[in-house]
Amino acid sequence: MKFIFTLLLGFILLQSYSQKNNVAIYFCPLALGDHVSFPTIQAGLAFTLSNKISLYNEAGIKYKRGYYEKADTDSNFTNSGGFKVKTEIRFLLTPEGSGKQFTRYAAVNAFFTQDHHNTEIEYLFKGDTSTPFKADAFGVNKKVFGLNFVYGLSTSLSKKIFVDMYCGIGFRLRNITTVNKEYNYKRDGDIRRPYDFTIDTHRQAVDAGPAHSNAPNLTLGIRLYCKL
Repeated sequence: MKFIFTLLLGFILLQSYSQKNNVAIYFCPLALGDHVSFPTIQAGLAFTLSNKISLYNEAGIKYKRGYYEKADTDSNFTNSGGFKVKTEIRFLLTPEGSGKQFTRYAAVNAFFTQDHHNTEIEYLFKGDTSTPFKADAFGVNKKVFGLNFVYGLSTSLSKKIFVDMYCGIGFRLRNITTVNKEYNYKRDGDIRRPYDFTIDTHRQAVDAGPAHSNAPNLTLGIRLYCKL
């Protein structure tokens, strides 16, 4: 529902501001292969509020399973799906049309994501090292809300096409519900992990852990956009 609302809002804004030639349409190519989170087809709209402030809205929908999802037919407890929405207010540090190669901006954004997927972990029941590891497959519904402080810059590739590069830091709050999970992190301790850090086991530990948690957030990426 939030995804549909965002799209409708975007179309309204596009109709309202396109007559003033201050609308830009964005596409996020890196989101197609974002398997750390989940892959989405993602796009956005930006429009100016003044000569120094602009507003950017972005939405994406999950179009396939992530690389780290478990796709076994005998352990599918939820359908794979999800969406992402983001709204961002930008403060121009370099005015457009100033003749400089790059337009720089600082920004604050808020984002919300929801992801449904299946996962599987291995653990020791009650942490008992004298027993073999148990496997537990379960479904996950993960909701994440967060805020970021962002620095970005853009430059032209042609008269109408531009590239936007950005990075930022912030925080995220996670709310996770599970289906058919037997593992209990309070009773059983940590899940089975390799000695070295891996994205796969980190995701598994987050999915299997507390229902509510928070973490720092790092954001960076590249967007392509076209001015109307």
